[in-house]
Amino acid sequence: MLNGGYVSGLDEVEYASLSDQVRKIEELSNSSQPEGVSYLLKNFLHNAKSRMAEIQDEEVRSEDEKKEQKSKETANVVQLAEMEHKLNAEEKQQYSGFLKFDYFTKANFDELESFYANSWDKLSESGKAEMSSRVWEGIKRKEYTFEELPETVREKESERMYQQLTGRIEPSASLQNIPPQDRADFVREYEAGNEQAAAKVLSRPIFAEYSPDTRKVSALQADTSTKEQASGESNNPPNASPQELLVDSDFSIRGVSSIVEVDNTETPKVQANGNSSIIGKS
Repeated sequence: MLNGGYVSGLDEVEYASLSDQVRKIEELSNSSQPEGVSYLLKNFLHNAKSRMAEIQDEEVRSEDEKKEQKSKETANVVQLAEMEHKLNAEEKQQYSGFLKFDYFTKANFDELESFYANSWDKLSESGKAEMSSRVWEGIKRKEYTFEELPETVREKESERMYQQLTGRIEPSASLQNIPPQDRADFVREYEAGNEQAAAKVLSRPIFAEYSPDTRKVSALQADTSTKEQASGESNNPPNASPQELLVDSDFSIRGVSSIVEVDNTETPKVQANGNSSIIGKS
């Protein structure tokens, strides 16, 4: 963290290392140095401070991007809620609140029970899919089991799963991966009116594993993350340590890549263009 903002862990390590080296070199520059050493140190200082400024700029950009992403997600939530024309203003507000979650936890159970009891049937199929995906994501993350869901939520989600598995509504493509035996077990228990037995079948991990994930708000974030990863490919060696990565900095093209050790009693060790050399004091 720099100035309360966020940068990558590697950048933070680099910034701290540069800051420490700058401090040591500035202390050293106050004493008399050979002309060659003085030139190299001043050159390093210039480039080190430039790189530190770049890292701080990256921090600012990162904060701006986070704010922009948050703004987009908020706008998307509002848009999805407004599409649910059968909901009244209060229900839309509650629905948009649900969409801000990637998944539900037991802390949401009271609100979910009320919404499923009073507003669920007013939702479009798309709206139901948005809610259902978050219910199943909570199961997938082991926040609760299907059997632990509030009664009305469990009933409505069981009904929706039955409709999808029997083709009464268009099923999510991922549900095609559920083994035939598990599908048959659930359909049999549901059609027989055995609610508890049906819920027990839906608590099998296979249903959560292949549960539909149609969360449009989360998809927006995932798409942005993917683009950032695609544009941020690194040329650094895969197993390089932070210290090794610091050496391969912009400084190498300007004459100095790293100050290995500096104090007022020992000879400054300067690494120039990848070749270690020792410049003696006069």
